[in-house]
Amino acid sequence: MDNFKRHTDALASLDTFDPDVFVGDEEVSQEICNFVLSLALIWNDCKDVTHAQALLQKCEPSDPPGPTRAWGAYGGIDLHVFRYQVNLMHELLTLVCRNQSVARCYYIAGLVQRLSPKARDAWHSLVQVALGSVPADPFGKSLLAVRNKLASHYDPRQMQKGYANHFLGEGREDDCAFISTGADANETRFYFADAAAFGYLKEIPGGENWDKLRDDMRGVLAELSETLMGLVTGFVHRRTHSDSVLEGVMDTVREVLGQREK
Repeated sequence: MDNFKRHTDALASLDTFDPDVFVGDEEVSQEICNFVLSLALIWNDCKDVTHAQALLQKCEPSDPPGPTRAWGAYGGIDLHVFRYQVNLMHELLTLVCRNQSVARCYYIAGLVQRLSPKARDAWHSLVQVALGSVPADPFGKSLLAVRNKLASHYDPRQMQKGYANHFLGEGREDDCAFISTGADANETRFYFADAAAFGYLKEIPGGENWDKLRDDMRGVLAELSETLMGLVTGFVHRRTHSDSVLEGVMDTVREVLGQREK
């Protein structure tokens, strides 16, 4: 509870704007409004999952890792957070791909131009990957790995491969599968399903290094989070303020992002 209070206390004071900001007009089409509104929700989800991951790390079991209920549940939840991050990136790439004309329109280009150089490059890499190109920069390559190597859904064949990797064959991690079964949801967890999901990671290049894979995903999320924040903030302020006021706001955003890059 204290962690959540610190999280909310760090938020800037509440402000309001006219809901018509996300209603299309002669200057901005409804498609552009809808696109930015979707980006805003994805940004919120990125923020939430990052906060959830930070809270989870504070709950890591104190006893040595082993086949216990605590470590089984912790590992499963940790993997769930990671899979949700992957799903977010897939959803974002799909959104850009399905709305490529909007993502590359003059209005969005104007918002992108006001971003910091790092955030601007991240957006261009995102669009490249979403449209099937192969970017040369490290961030773009990380996004490409998310799109091509990491599953975004519950694929039965991938689950079977992961299960076999973990429980069957010479390289298996466990000789028996674990489960907690009880009278209700509080008493039940299918640890073997988490193990199958972990086992699938071994199917992808670099998947054997779980810590690096998780850190790489966290880095991708953080970089895109800053980019989306700048785009959505810029859109709202451009629709509600004069260009002079907007420029001052975006200067502040660029300054903050620049400090984070150092």
